[in-house]
Amino acid sequence: MSRRAFGRLLLKIQVALVLVVGVTTLLLRSASAQGWYLLQPPVVQGPPARATPDALRPLSEWRHVMAFASADECDLLRLEATKRAASDLAEAKRDYERVSQDRDTIWRVRIDALHRWNLANREFLLWDESRCIVSNDPRLR
Repeated sequence: MSRRAFGRLLLKIQVALVLVVGVTTLLLRSASAQGWYLLQPPVVQGPPARATPDALRPLSEWRHVMAFASADECDLLRLEATKRAASDLAEAKRDYERVSQDRDTIWRVRIDALHRWNLANREFLLWDESRCIVSNDPRLR
């Protein structure tokens, strides 16, 4: 390959890279200008304590929890909520185990503790399956 042909090839590659970087920057700015949604999956119908999130449903069916200006803000809230829900779940499990081991505890108290544990589990699963999605994502339509 001649020096001249190599120079033209190098120029074409540089122009292509500039275009790719420019288009990528525009797409990212467009996405951030649109904002971000924190979404939770719909819950499979059933008894309230047994209902579970269905993360396989289309995003258009997910519940919009909150809108954010950036993905980082959205992720921060999602992670904090997931940690809180995990802590609540661990506490509910400990409470249930404590009352279920006590022979003097009446059945109603045990059932209530089991119900709280199941609800805490559902809440944890909802936050664990939640997602931050850019507001102009075509899957939201």
